[in-house]
Amino acid sequence: ADPGLDAPALAGYGATLIAASSVFNGLGRLFWGGLSDRIGRGFTFRLLLATQVLAFLALARVTQPWLFAILVCYVLLCYGGGFGTMPSFVLDTFGSRRLPVVYGSILTAWSAAGIVGPQIMAWLKDHHSHHAAPFAFHIGAAFLALGLIISLPLKGARAK
Repeated sequence: ADPGLDAPALAGYGATLIAASSVFNGLGRLFWGGLSDRIGRGFTFRLLLATQVLAFLALARVTQPWLFAILVCYVLLCYGGGFGTMPSFVLDTFGSRRLPVVYGSILTAWSAAGIVGPQIMAWLKDHHSHHAAPFAFHIGAAFLALGLIISLPLKGARAK
């Protein structure tokens, strides 16, 4: 979008991106869930994490609005994919006895991130306003990379 656009035009572009990325969120649950049946749940989950590291690093640098939108839609495709594959990945990795506790812990951490993440972004915006977005994308990439590293030794993370 042209930075010289008026507020209603920018809001329209933003609303369109939110709607489009929401569709990708839903499609990701189907796409990645189906893929995980073919190549293995753990391998699929690691693929989700690894490709998102790259997407977040790209988001920190991208200046083209269409490329930004495509990357956001991909991230939301993966977000939905995480919810489409995570329960089965946890089942394969930790077994049915531990599934409720492990998956409940994952959802609790996800909820906490939904509270802490915006607080971190607000702090970045207040203290580093010109670099807040790239910093946020780099922090996100670091968390995704950490998740990928943690998933590597898990038995459910092997390819089928």
